[in-house]
Amino acid sequence: MAVLAAGWVEAAPRAAAAPAAVPAPARSAVALAERKCGTCHAVPSARSRRSGWVGASVKMHERRVAMSREEWALIREYLGESSATAAR
Repeated sequence: MAVLAAGWVEAAPRAAAAPAAVPAPARSAVALAERKCGTCHAVPSARSRRSGWVGASVKMHERRVAMSREEWALIREYLGESSATAAR
């Protein structure tokens, strides 16, 4: 019976590993989003947007909002674009 129980335990489905915690955006990114984005509309929650949405939104806003490349990278990082950190 012990052998059968051991085989059953090994065959049992394993729980999926918990996803790694996403670090909070830099304080400078939060302050920039509050200062620049908050003047025209409600500031989205940090890390709340999908990468495709972030890219499209940033392209649209780049025509209307004057910020440096570094500031745009901070905004993309704040919104949740994973490649934004590498761009800074």
